[in-house]
Amino acid sequence: YQRRVRGGKVHAVTEDWVDPFYKFTEKPSVIDPERVDDEKNWAIVEWDQARESVAKSVLESETQSLPTEEKERYEQEASEHWEKFYSFHKEKFFRDRTYLHLEFAEYLNPLGADRDSTPHILSEESDPSTTCTLATASHVVLEAGCGVGNTAFPLLKLNPQKYFYVFDFSPSAINLVKTNPLYNESRISAFVCDIATQDIPVPLPPVDMVLMVFFLSAVSFEKMPGVLKRVYSCLKPGGIVLFRDYGLYDMTQMRFVFRQGRKIDDNFYLRADGTRAYYFSVETLSKLFEDQGYVKIRAKYDCRELKNRKRKLSMYRVWVQGVFQKPFDGSSSSSSSTTTTTTQTTETDTLERLQKKKNKGKKKKKKKKKKKKSTLR
Repeated sequence: YQRRVRGGKVHAVTEDWVDPFYKFTEKPSVIDPERVDDEKNWAIVEWDQARESVAKSVLESETQSLPTEEKERYEQEASEHWEKFYSFHKEKFFRDRTYLHLEFAEYLNPLGADRDSTPHILSEESDPSTTCTLATASHVVLEAGCGVGNTAFPLLKLNPQKYFYVFDFSPSAINLVKTNPLYNESRISAFVCDIATQDIPVPLPPVDMVLMVFFLSAVSFEKMPGVLKRVYSCLKPGGIVLFRDYGLYDMTQMRFVFRQGRKIDDNFYLRADGTRAYYFSVETLSKLFEDQGYVKIRAKYDCRELKNRKRKLSMYRVWVQGVFQKPFDGSSSSSSSTTTTTTQTTETDTLERLQKKKNKGKKKKKKKKKKKKSTLR
């Protein structure tokens, strides 16, 4: 980061994420054009300690936050701002998320599609004879905060044997979902719900999977536990939550820091259109879920490098991604640590039993060999 200190305050010279350790910050005369062109955009990168320490120091320099009255006002008007957002942008703002089946392949990719075959599958018309209904579905999927269907509609084609329920707290967003040519109530059902403040108003069958994709970050941190508790009650024992959202130190969070007066709370910021965004650490995310009784299957950062070749800048997008499970005993009061320990103990016992069986089998084989040798002699 390029920063200057004047009068004891940190002032940003640029609003872009500038990586001081990356080769794009070298002098233009030194850069090899062929080397730059060969570099891939959106490459997966490791988040190292150097970048983290720089980003952390920048966040710590941000001490100014919104007045309490404004925080409360934006909290009360949260759904209104998203309603205005979808009324204005319609379905043209977000792109379809055609990559989630690759990120969660074991849950959302029954066709075994890869990056090359995915566009072909999505462009084909669905064959009614190969798709399911609610009665014949292998899995029931619930998406929280579906927006205009950028997640659900691609997954419908890639998961022909799954039935989808989707909801959002914006009536305009749900209307756009229902007017989409791909909307068919034999495969998908959409309804309005503000799960941050109310229980799900529609009777649901036991849910196998819940999708939370760039949804929870729009909710204030104080209300997140209530959201996860309501989602927990919808899941069948053994059901899972597939989660993807903004990660700590993402490029967009750094831009909020440079634009003074956008901070609501720690890692929680106000956009210009009145909507809000929270940036998760893996530790915070895991604790949120585990406190509500979920078992963590995995949680990690997904860090990508975005290159601006013209300006010779290297910028970083950081997302957090996780899979969390409702325990098979269905007990929401039991802590995830206890469940995990029990699971690990059971697995250890099973492995020990299997090892004993193998050892017995080996001893029997040795005895048989000895008998054969003695008869041959």
